[in-house]
Amino acid sequence: MEPARGLEPLTCCLQDSCSGQLSYAGGTPQGYPTVRPVSSGAGSFGIVPTPATVDLGHVTLGYRTTGSPDGLPVVLLHGLGEDAAGWDRFAAELADRGRQAIAVDLRGHGTSSHPGEYSFELMAGDVLAFLASLGHTRIDLVGHSMGGMVAQLVAVRSPDLVRRLVIEDAPPAALDSPGGDPDPPSPPAEPTPFDWAAVSAIRVDARTPDPARWAALRRITAPTLWLSGGPASHVDPSRSVAAATATPTADLVTIAVGHNIHTDAPAEFAAAVLPHLTARQTERPPTAPKGHRDATQPQVRTEPAADSAR
Repeated sequence: MEPARGLEPLTCCLQDSCSGQLSYAGGTPQGYPTVRPVSSGAGSFGIVPTPATVDLGHVTLGYRTTGSPDGLPVVLLHGLGEDAAGWDRFAAELADRGRQAIAVDLRGHGTSSHPGEYSFELMAGDVLAFLASLGHTRIDLVGHSMGGMVAQLVAVRSPDLVRRLVIEDAPPAALDSPGGDPDPPSPPAEPTPFDWAAVSAIRVDARTPDPARWAALRRITAPTLWLSGGPASHVDPSRSVAAATATPTADLVTIAVGHNIHTDAPAEFAAAVLPHLTARQTERPPTAPKGHRDATQPQVRTEPAADSAR
């Protein structure tokens, strides 16, 4: 499927990964989460994720779990117009290493309901309610694009929840950004597998300059790995450098394949992210330099992708 005009400035949406049937769980009293399995398909490497939905009362969220439930879960948040299935390959990598991956369909996407209201703040609240409903009190958190902005808010609002954080090409808007959405995309002729109302709302939210979002980065307590897609991404790499600089304990890795690193360079993405997620809380990630580090100078590494991964 060809990308719809104007979506590219936030994330590469409307790809083949944006597929699947919407499924809803209803009829449950507010505040009482209901988990309802839905049909599944095989993921990468022959590992089959287990889909389900949770009715949180105000919204129904779909999600896919992969791997053993033992140990600390890794929660995966997708970009605009995508869904949890886009994480299947990386989820299989995590499962192969004994971790459980929980990929969430954010509101308006995948098997989640379409409440009609969309913002990073609302999505962060959904994720926190979702994790509380499943009894998770400690997680590692990975977010791409829209999901990366949501992940930042989750880490700020619930610092005791997030042990380690990965943000894929999703720094806050530049403070000199004009904001708004001067060239909104037109809805495609065919129905989309997500709520089109989310597109305009999230594009405006992503482009709104907000000093508070930059200041909030200094309140992130989790060791954080920032990933930049380099010059090929529509996201200015200098913003990722600034975001890593503002985060108290952070590293920055550039994988120069553009915005969709985990799908366009899955091997390089895994090579950067897995050591960060497997490091102990008191240790530096094995791929990063050991010893003292000035928090105002993030460790910057550039990893060109292999041709076979493009």
